[in-house]
Amino acid sequence: MRILMGYNEYLKKKEGKEVPVYWDPNNIINAHLMVAGKSGTGKTTRLMDWIKQVTNSADDTFERFHIFDVHGDIEIPGESRMEFSGLTRYGYNPLVLDPDVRSGGVNRQITFLITTINKTSRKLMDRQEATLRNLLVDLYAFFGIHEERPETWQREEMTEAMRDEIWRDRRFGDLKRYYPTLRDAIGFAERRLKAMYGGLNGHESGFKAVGALEQMNSAAQKMQKSLTKKEKAFDTEDKERAQKDFESAAAKFKEKVDEYIAAIETGLEFDNLIKYESKETLKSVIDRLKNFEAKGIFNANPPQFDPDAKVWAYDLTALSDEERTLFCMVRAEVIARRRRLAGKLPRGEVREIIVADEAPTLFDENPDSIYNRIAKQLRKFGLALWALAQTPSDFPEGVLTTVGTKVLLGIDSFYWKSSCSKLNIEDSVLKYITPWKSMAVYMDQTGKTNARFYNVELAGAIK
Repeated sequence: MRILMGYNEYLKKKEGKEVPVYWDPNNIINAHLMVAGKSGTGKTTRLMDWIKQVTNSADDTFERFHIFDVHGDIEIPGESRMEFSGLTRYGYNPLVLDPDVRSGGVNRQITFLITTINKTSRKLMDRQEATLRNLLVDLYAFFGIHEERPETWQREEMTEAMRDEIWRDRRFGDLKRYYPTLRDAIGFAERRLKAMYGGLNGHESGFKAVGALEQMNSAAQKMQKSLTKKEKAFDTEDKERAQKDFESAAAKFKEKVDEYIAAIETGLEFDNLIKYESKETLKSVIDRLKNFEAKGIFNANPPQFDPDAKVWAYDLTALSDEERTLFCMVRAEVIARRRRLAGKLPRGEVREIIVADEAPTLFDENPDSIYNRIAKQLRKFGLALWALAQTPSDFPEGVLTTVGTKVLLGIDSFYWKSSCSKLNIEDSVLKYITPWKSMAVYMDQTGKTNARFYNVELAGAIK
């Protein structure tokens, strides 16, 4: 597998020699590739040319490209293309676990899901986050999956149709063969909410005890607030009233707890309610999960890609920017998980390549986020990342210093200073790029320490 990127421009002009420049993962520290160039400089054309070369030259060990196409303009002959939207309802289940004891488990998947939700414009508040975490731990336990028992992490995946059939036929024992879905999480949460509104296992005592606890906490907060006021003559009455309200609420809570104790059946009822903070917090978490599920891209309805196609194109044009980011994160996590489970490969072997158009939204400064982990850790498992952006300054420094190949197709002069600073280059490198004719290329060759950018005359557009 290798790509003809063009010809060494300096040698062609000075010596009249056509010296080809190849991208070859066997000779580069990793197969990750970053392409930067403003709109109109040919990023998509170059990308399609390179993908076509790889699919034509790769041996049978190369599995495929995963192209996250946000504009619908990356078209490759022989590709298998699927559209993702609220109408098509194709998606991936975000509750499927990584069964590897070193990298997976219940807690890690819950953390990933919460982090993903917090990538949206409305982050979870602290109480919402804690409630969602408790809810998902209980949901996994309901399906027989427990953090402290790794042997329970391996399950089958079910589609939404399979799930509906199991619930319709009331074959609840079959559920423990599968991972829960987002719809399961919503239904589970709604049943918990009904218990909080309607009493504990049919006993009004549980509901009243939780309500009394909320009232006591509210009175305690008011009392504390009154005690921190500046000393004034008219404050004394307010403080005394707050103290009496708290004592009354505390007595009421004790009374309701006594009533609850008399109604205990399993011993777990009260804990199962108070871990969800309050009815309002749980209701807000349910609303967030419903909004998440309504996007369609997180349903357990996997798309029907052609398994023999070397290119899977994920058409994301119908999604909002926020939805695209969430989808690309969840899908990349699944691809990375599969590659890790397949095991390490010899240096230079590439089995799958993720192509991320408009990639900057996928990166942040968190080293544990999925795209940072792919850039830094997944090369040894045969996974490469090709990322496209307007300017190098859109990428975190940790990613720029990791990527083995960097290609500059023409940066807007407004970004020259920041790009030169991030790449540690002179502006002359950017100045001599001629869009559609030449580009600046950096390839970190294995065993060499003098890598630098040099100009490459383009090998031609896709035929």
